[in-house]
Amino acid sequence: MKKLIIFGVFILISNNFYAQHNEFLLDTDKAGLFKLTMNLEYALEVCKSKYVVEKSFLSLEGDNYDVYNVKLDGQLLLKLEPDCESVCKIGRIWVYSDLYKTSKGIGIGSTLEEILENYSFKFLQTEGEGSVFLQINENDINFELDPVVFTNDWWENGAKFEDIPKETKVTMIIL
Repeated sequence: MKKLIIFGVFILISNNFYAQHNEFLLDTDKAGLFKLTMNLEYALEVCKSKYVVEKSFLSLEGDNYDVYNVKLDGQLLLKLEPDCESVCKIGRIWVYSDLYKTSKGIGIGSTLEEILENYSFKFLQTEGEGSVFLQINENDINFELDPVVFTNDWWENGAKFEDIPKETKVTMIIL
């Protein structure tokens, strides 16, 4: 009986740790509780018990897009960008909080060197606003690298991956 009780307590502790860890786990198509293509109305309803959700907009290349800011204790965690055809679903997830990490511990604040120690480089993607994103081979997570690093010299010298300092930090993640 004593062994059964100890085993039961172990299972409860393990499940609680697993649930908390998954709450902020980043993967190819999800950030914690939120999964790409998830019904938006359902996602917003589920998260309202724990998070504050505010409708807002995101301005990119002169266009405004509706987004839903997801906050915890006043801190912006995510922006959920809807993709609405017949039904609104989560089309893109913008990650702003260092609470979210991949299974290998990579997230906001991680360095280029830490990413490359855990994943293999696929390509750099540049955006209209001057952002530079690193994409890796293992999944479709896009890591925005600190824009301060990308001076006019870097752009004028061919915008080469090799010229990015290894201590450059991740400032945002897009799924």
